[in-house]
Amino acid sequence: MHTLHLFEFQDQNWIPSSLRRTLFEILDCCNTTILPYNQWVSKSILQQATQKKFEQIVELGAGTAPITKLLAQDSRTDCLSLIACDLKPANDIYQELKQRYPGKVDAIATPVDFSKPYPWKSSTLLVLSATFHHIPPLQRAGVLSALTQSADGVMIFEPLRRTPVSMFLAVCTLIPALLLPILMVRQPGTLRRIFWCWLCPVGTAMFVWDSVVSSIRQWTAREWRAALKQPLGSPRVPVVKTWINSQLVAW
Repeated sequence: MHTLHLFEFQDQNWIPSSLRRTLFEILDCCNTTILPYNQWVSKSILQQATQKKFEQIVELGAGTAPITKLLAQDSRTDCLSLIACDLKPANDIYQELKQRYPGKVDAIATPVDFSKPYPWKSSTLLVLSATFHHIPPLQRAGVLSALTQSADGVMIFEPLRRTPVSMFLAVCTLIPALLLPILMVRQPGTLRRIFWCWLCPVGTAMFVWDSVVSSIRQWTAREWRAALKQPLGSPRVPVVKTWINSQLVAW
């Protein structure tokens, strides 16, 4: 089982909040504007929720809640309850989503640690996007067990794989990182982005490093299947799918 787990800047508690927000914005830019990853994730979640008749979708480790936001924009989720939560919740963004979609979107303002079982109500689908690789390898079996105990369904998405192609594309995130102040010029926070991406470009460098490390941290399809044998048991059967630069694991 792959155990290499280099550090990522986004995992560090000492990162200033303004820099952390900028790193999340670069990630959202890569996964929504440059590549349709987030759109693919939200579409896959909606298909699963419809097929399995889930009533509640929870985005764990939501960060700035890009998946909850996309799902909320789709009228087909009007009959569903959408919840965003994180170990370090972005409460200003969550509150804005709640106000924009009252009765449809909710959020948990206090930290939620998905590595521990949580009493979600029945018919809940848990979603993790670009999140699971942050868990150290030796702790992942326990996290998978906790997720299985917590809800009726789990979907884990990753926008990278542990392949040479994926690592090359991770290096190419330098381009959207540098373009971020231009791509988001009409949104609040322009001066913050200019500072961290251009004037003091540590945000750009950190994001490229984190992207490469995220690729190295990924499990292969074989490792996923081996890891899921013990936590799931019967009758839940895992589905593991991989593409050129993304992967989906669901059960």
